Order: sequence, then C-alpha cells, then structure tokens
Amino acid sequence: MLSNTVWVLAAVVVAASFASAFSQTVPPPPPFPRDVPPGFEKVLPPNVLAELRKVHRDDSLSWEHKHEKINAIMSALPAEILDKLPLPPGFDKLPKDVLNKIRAIHRDTKLSWRIKHQKIHSIIEALPEEIKNQLPPPPPPPGFEKLPKDVQDKLRSVHEDKSLTWSQRHKKIHSIIMALPEELRSLLPPPPPWVHEEKTHKQNNDQ
Repeated sequence: MLSNTVWVLAAVVVAASFASAFSQTVPPPPPFPRDVPPGFEKVLPPNVLAELRKVHRDDSLSWEHKHEKINAIMSALPAEILDKLPLPPGFDKLPKDVLNKIRAIHRDTKLSWRIKHQKIHSIIEALPEEIKNQLPPPPPPPGFEKLPKDVQDKLRSVHEDKSLTWSQRHKKIHSIIMALPEELRSLLPPPPPWVHEEKTHKQNNDQ
C-alpha cells in the first residue's frame, strides 16, 4: 500500500481542484494534516505512530520539514508494514498500472518528497476524467463556514454534483469564488505548493 507521505499527497491532490480556485497569487502552503491518515494507527508500531503524530502536530516545522521527517520515518519501515497501510480514499479505484507507478515513485529513495509529489500529481492529473471523477471530493476547506450562506450553498451544490466532471467542477467553483469580494476570498486557503509553482512557471513563460 502507500505510505503516509503519499496519503497526505493524495488528499491534497484531490483538494487541488477546489483550493486552486481560491487564489491568484503565490501564497504559503495550506495547513498540514494534524494527524496520521485513518487506519494507520491499526498497522503502525506504537513508537512509529507516536513519532509521526509528533511531526504532524509540531507547528514549529515547515511543510517541507514535516515531509522530510515523515519520509525518513516511513523509509525505515519494512515492506511488510508498508504493504498493510490503507490506500487513500478512491485510490482503490485507480487502474493497477497507475497504482504501480505511484508505488514505484514513492519507493524511489533517490527522489525528494517534493519531486515525488510533483510526479504523482502529474500522474493523477493525466488520468481520464472518468477515472479522476471516481476520486472522492475533499471536504470544504477551512474558512468555508465564514462565507455567506448563499455562497456556501452554491459551492456545496457544485461540490456534490456527481454529474460534473473534474474539470467542470473546478471551473464552476472558480467562477463562484472569483466573483466574491477580496475580503471573502482571503478567508479561504491557498492551493498546494505545486499549484503556485505551475502558475508562476506558466506566467513566466507567457511573458
């Protein structure tokens, strides 16, 4: 199965279609999960679980340092434990060859966590819409509850509309968010790190 680092990535990759509509600038990374993924506590040794939770909850560490520490902890585990860890939501619906590619990237010790994330993100983004649509939508982001009720209702309606493709959902959410005043948009979280990197790269190429 996939480790904690890839599990965290999976949640953020799926959330990217929602979060990337919330900012046109290059803000800091979104909040790091406060705990290990569900089911990990049933598989990991108590000392490893405690180490991971300490990293997740250490607010003095940057996003990158947390990933580096998590990678180091998970890389030291034997394969028989890693293989018992649960898949991220929706990943059981991915084609076997896609899962194998993701596993191969994750187990490549020569790659940094950021390169691994970018490679896995690229794999998921390249999937056909019908496969991406099987990945569950993420929960509303922090700050969602501060938006006016009519805006919440519009976003929730789009978010839960299973007739929409991944791209259609993103475009509709983007349209709703961009129509909001700046003071409301500022309440919502920024997109993941690679999203601002891709936007910046595209903007530089367009100049």
